[in-house]
Amino acid sequence: MERRTTICNRSWLFFILYVTKEYFSRVIFVYLASMEAALNIENVCVGEIRLLAFRGVPDGFRLCDGAELETIQYPGLGMVLRDRFGKASGLTFRLPNLCGRLPIGAGQGPGLSERLVGAVGGERKVELTGQHLPAHSHGFYASRSEADQAAPDATRGLGTLSSQVKMYLPVQAGSTSYTLDVTTIGGVADVRPPVHDNIMPTIPLNYVIATEGLMPFAVDPYAEVSDPLQWVATSILERSAFLGEVRFFATTNLPMDWLPCNGRIVLIRNFPSLYALLGNAFGGNRDEGTFALPDLRGLAIEGFADATVAPFGKPYGSSSIALTEAEIADHSHIVKGIAGANAVQKTSSPGANNMISAISVRQGGSYKAAAMFNKPTHDVHQLTQLSADTIGMAGGNESGRADPHDNMQPYLALTAGISLMGEFPF
Repeated sequence: MERRTTICNRSWLFFILYVTKEYFSRVIFVYLASMEAALNIENVCVGEIRLLAFRGVPDGFRLCDGAELETIQYPGLGMVLRDRFGKASGLTFRLPNLCGRLPIGAGQGPGLSERLVGAVGGERKVELTGQHLPAHSHGFYASRSEADQAAPDATRGLGTLSSQVKMYLPVQAGSTSYTLDVTTIGGVADVRPPVHDNIMPTIPLNYVIATEGLMPFAVDPYAEVSDPLQWVATSILERSAFLGEVRFFATTNLPMDWLPCNGRIVLIRNFPSLYALLGNAFGGNRDEGTFALPDLRGLAIEGFADATVAPFGKPYGSSSIALTEAEIADHSHIVKGIAGANAVQKTSSPGANNMISAISVRQGGSYKAAAMFNKPTHDVHQLTQLSADTIGMAGGNESGRADPHDNMQPYLALTAGISLMGEFPF
């Protein structure tokens, strides 16, 4: 009987301890949650980057402009960033610089190169060289009409020679081919910058980075959260938005108090605080009591640099580029001829399978070679440009213009939304 009483007492003791643990666990949970609200803990991580659709920088943030900061003044941010965004002295570090740049995801995507955090690349303008042009050829024309002029000039091309002179030779008849001096055919461009814009449709906004808040730590988003204390720690990482903040969502459905950034015209009286930030920077009419939300559809977003590059909130750039003659890199083509064939194989009339050979002039019953070539010269005064029809056009479409090429860098389409509620940033 005494043993049974002891076992019963121990069971009750374990039960009381279990209930006490669960009770205090919930008490601690409620206490921490209430303390978070009471102390107004900022729901932002140090080093978090946010995108704002207005000018200015809220307290606790700095513009992502690559500035050098002192570690003693921003110890948490210095610990997080270290030297990822540029070398600095031992007592300083650099902020990420998104002025005039687009953010991309760090790491290595399928079929893509690895991009480490802080790596930079890309160009606003692309300089074209001869190697950037596709392999192509130009036709070399000669008239079937009989030649009527001995000296070349800009109004003449090659013509059909008299029956006493032979110059054209079938390609297969030549034993040796040769390349004429590169100055025989001039380059297609003169002194002009061989560059073209490489900006996709873009709109400049402000990227800012948090200098204060919670230190980031790893949280497994797929782990089942059963411990209330772990739930509290995880919930602290949920972000509270600024009014006018822009975020991306991987869904077409946006949370409450968010609207898609699709250029919608809204009434000022419905969103007076948001209008105080945006004004009519994105459209609308103040006299009519309206303003527009940012329209980010199909646009990349870069950090605002200054109005000389692009005005704040104004899209620019192109999704495709059609190269013009002025954007073709300076390059030359070579002219080939044939030597070593006898006069019997030559003809006076040009043909599609002919190449230039030495001129053979009939004298009596035989043919003798006539002078046709001289030493190359780079003196432009000693050169005569033939008619433009002498060399055929290469490239372009049926209308004679270049087809546009894609000017979009690798991207991922997401839904951009703007916060209608939240903390006023100033």
